[in-house]
Amino acid sequence: MKKISLGICILMTLFAASQIRCGDIASETKSEQIFGHDLFDSSVAQSDSALGGVLPDYILKPRDEVHVDIWGDLNLHYVLPLSADGFIIIPEAGRISLNGLTYAEAKRKILHHLACTYAFFIDVKNPGAGKAPVDITLGKTAGINVFVTGEVKKLGSINTSGISASIINILRKSGIRNQASIRRIELKKLDGKVYIFDLYDFLLKGIMPLEFKYLNDGDIIFVRLRDKDVNITGSIRRPGRYELLPEEKLDDAIRIAGGVLSSAQKKIRIFRKTDVDSDNRINESNIKIGTNCELKDQDVINIFGSRDTDEKYYVTVLGEVKHPGNYAYLKYEKVNELIARCGGVSDDAFLDGAQFFRNDSLTIVDLPMALRETQSSCNFNIMPGDKIIIPRPNSFVMVKGAIISPVGIAFEKGEKVDYYIKKAGGYKDDADQANVTIVCMNGTVKRGKAGFWSANPVVPLGATIVVPYLSGNPPVTVEEAMANPNQSVK
Repeated sequence: MKKISLGICILMTLFAASQIRCGDIASETKSEQIFGHDLFDSSVAQSDSALGGVLPDYILKPRDEVHVDIWGDLNLHYVLPLSADGFIIIPEAGRISLNGLTYAEAKRKILHHLACTYAFFIDVKNPGAGKAPVDITLGKTAGINVFVTGEVKKLGSINTSGISASIINILRKSGIRNQASIRRIELKKLDGKVYIFDLYDFLLKGIMPLEFKYLNDGDIIFVRLRDKDVNITGSIRRPGRYELLPEEKLDDAIRIAGGVLSSAQKKIRIFRKTDVDSDNRINESNIKIGTNCELKDQDVINIFGSRDTDEKYYVTVLGEVKHPGNYAYLKYEKVNELIARCGGVSDDAFLDGAQFFRNDSLTIVDLPMALRETQSSCNFNIMPGDKIIIPRPNSFVMVKGAIISPVGIAFEKGEKVDYYIKKAGGYKDDADQANVTIVCMNGTVKRGKAGFWSANPVVPLGATIVVPYLSGNPPVTVEEAMANPNQSVK
């Protein structure tokens, strides 16, 4: 009966953890996307009909339709499809080549031919007046197929109407992956020419060259991997994550983020990963504004404001989150909001083993509860200098202290203290068997041998079993016991 109850508890815990990842956290990751990525969110892509009328610079192509209406003293209506070689034929006015012309240029050319044929009725300078006003509009536009490849969610051919065939609309239909570059997107034309599209030129400068505004049938879009991105916080006009080109430096990053605020001081902190295999992997550099230094992928840049001091004015999240690193301290920010600012937890996160440090001391925090029950007391306000480490599941149980062979034992679900003690060779003669403790990954301590009900408890994943000595060395802290297996614990 106890085993069944334990199994149910484990299943409920795993289900709750999955709900945390898929619900509370995943739903808040959008705000932490690379600046500009949300423009390509395929879930909110516009339909072709929602894109408005024809712009004057639309380039006509075969199979487009031109409508010509003349009324007043003349009553004529023509629906004129462009032939395969780009011509239309107007009775009496003749054959007119429009292929490759913009919509505005085509209207002027058609009007000129009509005015030559019906000179007495049509005013070429004012086609809406005269004895026979003229209206020239675009009807159906030819459908085109653009092939999309690289870091996109939907590989292959994208079909759309010519009027809505901008590179942005095509990529909204295909969607892009999180690691995609939005600043070096290649557009390959049938004639072999390759154009490079930088979305930031459009977002920050309003620049959209014609080759990207209207794509042609058979064009190929290639989306490459992103080289680097940085996170800019503090006294900056537009804090956030930005993609940088390989050659761009600190000054470029500040410019892209809108420049510094008037409250900005001369001091800038740059936090950089130094060792991906170590929890202690963030290196802090302090430089002055105007020092145009090189930046690396996933650097965190903090622009000092007038209210900042030389104290730690940042918080740290390491381990299994999407974007580990140091983050500027935000007043009144709660635990779940900080995790969301890091992009949420990764699929490998072991939430039950998360460690929380305040004032450099390990503090017991129920992180799964903080993320699941955001109104609970577990979801408290973050303070400057706080540090959260979210590990991967540790597949070993460490046995330390007064034991024959202090080693790591492969974790076996449901096994109890005595199982691991036996695997480690058993107790030493001077072991204090009555005060064995289990130290969980998050720092929680349980008694392993005390009283009838807890005489031989089940050991959780990643825990450390500490066997103290009856006498000898002075007692040590939990942290020391986890790091030094040969010291005694009382």
